[in-house]
Amino acid sequence: MTKQEFQEMKTLEKVQYMLERGEEVMSRIYLFYNIKLYAVGNFFVEIWYRQIAGKIDYVEVVDFEDVFLNYKNEIDISDLYQKN
Repeated sequence: MTKQEFQEMKTLEKVQYMLERGEEVMSRIYLFYNIKLYAVGNFFVEIWYRQIAGKIDYVEVVDFEDVFLNYKNEIDISDLYQKN
């Protein structure tokens, strides 16, 4: 599936697709949202879940640059700098 095909789907279809075929990579909290980042194929998708209301408000494709900016504090690359 391409980004374009995914973006043309309805929200419920996107959620079902992500839960069946996506791989949860990370999560973060922003305001009152619990945001889950999924990898699917060659792109990333965020599911924005509003816990208080118990509903998903957004399912959006995100660019790699946005993934890095929003999750950089969660990414640990310290193993790359350790000497054997």
